[in-house]
Amino acid sequence: MLEQFGFTDTEENLYLLLLEAPELAIDDLASAVQGPAVSVRRMLDRLAAAGLVHRRPGRPVRYSAVDPDAALAPLIAARRQQVDYLRTVARRLGRQYRAMRSRRDPLDLVEVVVGAPGYAECLSQLRTLAKSELRGMDKPPYAGADDVRPVNGVRVRSIYDRAALDAPDIVERILDGRAGCDGQVRVIGEAPFHLRVADDRRAVLALPGPSAAAPAGALVVHPSPLLEGMLSLFETLWRYAVPLRADDVAAGGRTDRPTPMQALMLPLMAAGMTDEAVARHLSVSLRTVQRQTRTMLDRLGAKTRFQAALHARNRGWL
Repeated sequence: MLEQFGFTDTEENLYLLLLEAPELAIDDLASAVQGPAVSVRRMLDRLAAAGLVHRRPGRPVRYSAVDPDAALAPLIAARRQQVDYLRTVARRLGRQYRAMRSRRDPLDLVEVVVGAPGYAECLSQLRTLAKSELRGMDKPPYAGADDVRPVNGVRVRSIYDRAALDAPDIVERILDGRAGCDGQVRVIGEAPFHLRVADDRRAVLALPGPSAAAPAGALVVHPSPLLEGMLSLFETLWRYAVPLRADDVAAGGRTDRPTPMQALMLPLMAAGMTDEAVARHLSVSLRTVQRQTRTMLDRLGAKTRFQAALHARNRGWL
């Protein structure tokens, strides 16, 4: 506890002992911490100088603890000032760093990281770097839904290749990973690559390896026209992608709305899931899904699923 303010473990133990007793003599405290009285006196004087303990008048010399609410408040305020100062220094150094990067060799704007461990480390750094938003795209072979996840209230937007929905448990993993957080998931017909982006500060593009679980490495893209192009590509694909969760579908203000079951089915169908996959995901029978699908086609005046998705989007159902 007190080590956060620069005190030793023994000094913290002395303070805790005094919190439990009205007052204690130096010899009692020295016996409790099994240290020489001279050293204990020096530590008590240091605690007293910090306002944590009070030396009582009289002989033998005795000490008592100061109320923690009053004693720790100045230390906390001083630490907060230090943190604010460090933030200011970090921002100034960051501006200097980015200014230097903008003047360096263009080849340095892209780093090549080799191996799966290096790729994993890049993702870890990316999550730490993000302050407002993480964006990601997944392309088969599917790498999993757990490397773009919410952290410290950072918003998450993810685009998945439609082929990712073929595996029985992938949809549940994706949605469970976004439950109760500020995150959205959409699906497109074909994602161009595995991509992770932290704000507009850095992107990590996975290099395909022998398997999805073992990428060959990554390209790390720093602020540059290339990064701006990758961000623009993501936003373009996001506009055309289909929401995977019913919660992500705009509610609108129309009275012509799908039924609750149809509202759950529509994003999954528009994302390209088969009737069997939709039934499995929603834990309903295949016959129920087929009946609801026919009803929606009739309501929307569509002959195919593709037409139904277009009509549903035009009506505000998607």
